[in-house]
Amino acid sequence: MQSAKQKISDMASTAKEKMVICQAQADEKYNDVTIFTWPYRRSKLWQAEAKMDMHMAKAAHAEEKLMTKQSHYHVTDHGPHQTPMQAPAPVMGHGYGRN
Repeated sequence: MQSAKQKISDMASTAKEKMVICQAQADEKYNDVTIFTWPYRRSKLWQAEAKMDMHMAKAAHAEEKLMTKQSHYHVTDHGPHQTPMQAPAPVMGHGYGRN
């Protein structure tokens, strides 16, 4: 009976030891991944921001260039193009000689 208890105790301690080893390995892999991943992501973020800034600058320049070209030919202050139509006068009677 004592040997059975000892075997179970040894198995439990071995399982705990393996669990601790696996946890340590997982932590090490996590640290390796995060050490590589965070700077990589940060550099990608900076590159994306730089591309967006360049795109915004190009768009602003294109808009400015377009506005200088159009300002000589295009009048921006227009009045109404058409006057609103008046409703026709109501007809008295139906036009068949009887009112």
